[in-house]
Amino acid sequence: MRDNVRTLLFAAILAACCSFALVLASHYTEPHRRQNEEADRVRNLLFVLEVPLPQDANAETLTRISKTSLREGTLGGEPIFEYFPDMPPTGTPDAVAIPFSGPGVWGQIHGILALESDLVTIRGVRFYKHEETPGLGGEIGTAWFQEQFAGKKLVSASGTAEFRVAGRAETNAQNTVDGITGATMTSLRVQDMLTSLAKYLSEQRHATAK
Repeated sequence: MRDNVRTLLFAAILAACCSFALVLASHYTEPHRRQNEEADRVRNLLFVLEVPLPQDANAETLTRISKTSLREGTLGGEPIFEYFPDMPPTGTPDAVAIPFSGPGVWGQIHGILALESDLVTIRGVRFYKHEETPGLGGEIGTAWFQEQFAGKKLVSASGTAEFRVAGRAETNAQNTVDGITGATMTSLRVQDMLTSLAKYLSEQRHATAK
């Protein structure tokens, strides 16, 4: 009986010590984790806008470049980042980046969409954080999938604000890219997010034109 009590007591003390160690480690590593996440976000933001970056730029360098090349603003109340190759900024930005997120199959998909100054033509896109299945939906984070967006438009040939992630037979359209084989649901979720962005930007352009 005493042996059982000692075993349980030892297990309880060990569990408490492990829990305390995990909490302590989490507390001290949290600032570093946040810094790394912010550096990753800035890196993706600069990359998708095609801002020239030094090779192997560290977090401090990325932050400095973002502060001297980008101007944070809003479009219809939503945050955007305007890229000006020459500072201080004057006139129309060279490109605009719009952070976005939406539900994927297994969790939130976070991305950044870069548009030319017309807010219609895509300069680039990055899906930098997601929980999609590796080898299937997770392909949204690969170069081959993301690179095909460059030069595409957020409107159809008829002027309808929409974007499609479809089969290979339909990718000649100006607002369509190849879907991912075996990951139809992820492709549709990406399509829904970009179509929502297309419609939102169309509304903002019409509101500005009035």
